[in-house]
Amino acid sequence: MKNLSKLESEVVEQFIKREESILSEYATPSKDGIRRYEELHPNIRPLFSRDADRILHSFAFTVI
Repeated sequence: MKNLSKLESEVVEQFIKREESILSEYATPSKDGIRRYEELHPNIRPLFSRDADRILHSFAFTVI
């Protein structure tokens, strides 16, 4: 990942390794997530974690 500090890069690498060891062979890992638009600011959070937060905090979801 670009523009991340050494510590942040290490955290991302640890997450990727952990995810690879836990997920099923049929699961899509976060590193393979496809983005329509590139993120403006670097972020150590996994792509699917950001997606979940966007859904949970969206107006459409909270109105239910």
